[in-house]
Amino acid sequence: MLSGHYEAVDSQPNDGAPWLTRLNAELQAGFGIIGVLGALHGDLSVMNPNDLANINALTYDQMIAWSKNVMDATGEAKFGFPAGPKGLKHRFFQGYLYLSYTNGVVRTFASDEAVPAWEKMRELWAVTNPSSTNFSFLQEQLLS
Repeated sequence: MLSGHYEAVDSQPNDGAPWLTRLNAELQAGFGIIGVLGALHGDLSVMNPNDLANINALTYDQMIAWSKNVMDATGEAKFGFPAGPKGLKHRFFQGYLYLSYTNGVVRTFASDEAVPAWEKMRELWAVTNPSSTNFSFLQEQLLS
């Protein structure tokens, strides 16, 4: 049970095939009890994006608000970010954050449109687990 949480959390780590089978069964039934998915992007790549919540509709503000709510409820920053020396933070900046605000990376690096991107990153970093600077990848301990 999470500290301060009134319900038991049933974490069920699985290999890729059983995880996908269960998820597909719940999707086909139109009902399920899976509340949070955690997987590598390769595991998610076999999914039809229309089967899950519209990931393109999740805004940085929503992610920041969700992370802040978790922090407020638990007293700890739980949002994880692979910001270690060999982490994939550069992929996030180049492949997601910059493109979301500037529609480019190289020619728009020093543009006015890049400023709000870094402001959002500052807000996100304020609710990010401080241990993130030690991780090159995320693992379950960071979230528990």
